[in-house]
Amino acid sequence: MTATEERQIRLLMTDTDNANPIFTQTEVGDFFTLEGDNVKRAAALGLETIASNEVLVMKVISLLDLSTNGAAESSALLERAAILRQTAIADEAAGAFDYTPI
Repeated sequence: MTATEERQIRLLMTDTDNANPIFTQTEVGDFFTLEGDNVKRAAALGLETIASNEVLVMKVISLLDLSTNGAAESSALLERAAILRQTAIADEAAGAFDYTPI
């Protein structure tokens, strides 16, 4: 994984706070490898991982005037991941017929 690919994955996952990243460089690299070296699919896997963590950790909590809804946050992240996966498929389909005439 190149530095550019890592930046692109982090940008698509909104993991852009260099001082406090959500994932380590190794984890981002693992997403990239697991998803066949595809930036958008790697970002989707990262978002899916964050979504899973939200549901496990946050759940639905109400305390005094504060409330959180990990399930709703998770749903939004999964929707974004699905969009990234769809665009990755479209990108691959467009590239399947990409050729240079001789």
